[in-house]
Amino acid sequence: AAIEAGVNYFDVAPSYGNAEDMLGPALEPHRKGVFLACKTQGRTKEAATAELEGSLRKMRTDHFDLYQHHAVTRKADVETILGPGGAMEAFEAAKKAGKCRFIGFTGHFDPEAHAAMLKAYDKWDTVMMPVHAADHAYLSFEQIALPVAVERGVPTQAIKVFGKANLLRSLSSSDCLRYALSQESVQV
Repeated sequence: AAIEAGVNYFDVAPSYGNAEDMLGPALEPHRKGVFLACKTQGRTKEAATAELEGSLRKMRTDHFDLYQHHAVTRKADVETILGPGGAMEAFEAAKKAGKCRFIGFTGHFDPEAHAAMLKAYDKWDTVMMPVHAADHAYLSFEQIALPVAVERGVPTQAIKVFGKANLLRSLSSSDCLRYALSQESVQV
């Protein structure tokens, strides 16, 4: 039904319960017509490779359109992911082998970790971060991480556009979307 309604972007991760088990068979006949994103919280090459292979198998595909380091929350994550034996080695190998087309990272809580991640590696295809009208009030991704993404030319996928729905008490969903899309480099 989602595909018939025009949805063509799907995002999954091993940490999303049984989502891969359910979504893989459902998307299999439509795989060529959708953009499929997946994530890993594996921070080492070994852990990220194992999750990638498991996710490809469960999703019944030979590649992901976008593979992302999931929930980067601390500067220590940045150091581990990008250090020797880190998950980035798995990502680069997967991209070279055609197991993913694009690479990126996501996070929810620390804009400083995002800024560090953006500055430490110059081949990001995308970053996913919170972008919402109340962002400036606390741990501002808009003020700390988004300018680095813009400066480095990394497209930003907005999450938490409705501020965990709390913004809908004061703003309409259209207002929230309009705000997020008004930020440079942001896509919802």
